[in-house]
Parts: sequence; C-alpha cells; structure tokens
Amino acid sequence: MILSISLITLGYVVIITSLSWGFTKVPVFRQKAKAAQVKFSIVIPFRNESANLLPLLKSLQALDYPHTHFEVICVDDASEDDSVFRLSSFLDAQITPIPLRVIANERQTAAPKKDAITTAIAKAKHEWIITTDADCVLPKQWLERYNTYIQHHNAACIAGPVTYTSTDTFLNRFQLLDLISLQGATIGGFGLKQPFLCNGANLAYKKSLFTKVNGFKGNTNISSGDDIFLLEKAVQLAPQAIHYLKCQQAIVTTNAQHSWPALI
Repeated sequence: MILSISLITLGYVVIITSLSWGFTKVPVFRQKAKAAQVKFSIVIPFRNESANLLPLLKSLQALDYPHTHFEVICVDDASEDDSVFRLSSFLDAQITPIPLRVIANERQTAAPKKDAITTAIAKAKHEWIITTDADCVLPKQWLERYNTYIQHHNAACIAGPVTYTSTDTFLNRFQLLDLISLQGATIGGFGLKQPFLCNGANLAYKKSLFTKVNGFKGNTNISSGDDIFLLEKAVQLAPQAIHYLKCQQAIVTTNAQHSWPALI
C-alpha cells in the first residue's frame, strides 16, 4: 500500500512538473497589432439562453474589428424560451447592427451541439471558424488578437483561454480554481507539443481542416466533446499547425454554476 501511494505521488509530481515546464514553453503573445486581413465566422450554438444573450451581444457589438471581416452565426437548437426574439429585438434596435444571423439547427445525430456547429460551418462565408458559447462575454480585442496571431504563425487550429466571472463565494472560487488548473494543464500540453485539452468557448480553426478530418464523424454518439475530439483529430492530421493563443486580451469569460446541484 505504501509503495503504491509513493508511486502514485511520484507520478503525479512528474506530470505536474512536466506540465509546468510546458506552460513556460508557450510564450505570451505580445506581437503588435496588424491590419485586419483574416475574416472570421463566429459560431454560437444556443438553446434556451435568453437570460445570457444580452451580455454576449453587447460584447460582440464592442469588438474592435471591422464588420466587413466577420459574421456571427447563432444556431438555435429548438429553444423553448424567447432567445430568438431577444436576438432579433437587439439587432433591430441597433443603428449599425453587427453582421449576425440566426439559423435553425439541422439535427442529424445524438449530439445536438456538434450538429449545430456542423450546420453553421456548412453555411459559413469565411475560412476561419471561431466558436464560443451563448453564456460567454468576449474581450474587445478578441478577433484582432487572433488576426495578428494567424498572420505571424502557420496555424490551422488555435485554442484560446477561458475563465469564469469572479464572485466572492466559496462555490465560485472552487470552480475558478478548478478551471484555472485545467487551463494550466491545457497550456502545458501545448508547450510539450502534446496538446490534449481545449475549450470550445474559445476555439478557432480553418473550415478546410474541419472538412479534412470529417468534422465530428466517429464520435457523434457522445453529446459532448465538440472541442476535445476535434482537437485530437487535428493533432493527428497536422500537429505542427496546432497552436495556443496565450494572450490576456483573448480571454473569454463565462459564468460558473450558481449552486452545488447545478455543478454536480
């Protein structure tokens, strides 16, 4: 028993030390901004997100990026609340509305979110797809930082950082600590040239890459994993083109769960 515990402890220390070293191998991206060249299709699947849409829409509206260089595709997965109405009302109230359209999810499998992303990509105008969630808030320079990074690197898939909105409660801090540890492991994996984690709330990839790996084919029997499974396929196809955008101005913020039952 003591020997087993010792071996487990040693293995844990080795893994954490390796990931910590890998974390330092991913440089913070501080390149000077470059003129907008890359065009993005922002894909946002949603279902019954009425309460969360306004902060997201305001952050989309505030993006420091020309409207001619991005589109927003919101994919409605049979919402039963007034999510679609809220989206339409917000756009109607804007003097210069963001280039946003709402489409219906075309369900094909047992994985609705994967179906939603696949539906949007099939109708996307631009080569670079960037996914986020309906309960997220995007930083003002989000697209600008991706644009600059892409112009400096030969990338086909780029994972970005995600954090929780911070509140002074034990439950929130518990979840925040958990997420930060996952982000650290994520970056460490990229630094070791062995990426194994990413977060679909902040993930960009080329449409051509999605097509080459046959999208989510092979794992549509599992509802989750729209990010990890795609990353695994991308690593197998083009390992040198998989990157992590370690940048303060690219951090996407989302909400932690508000109760223990919801978290469980």
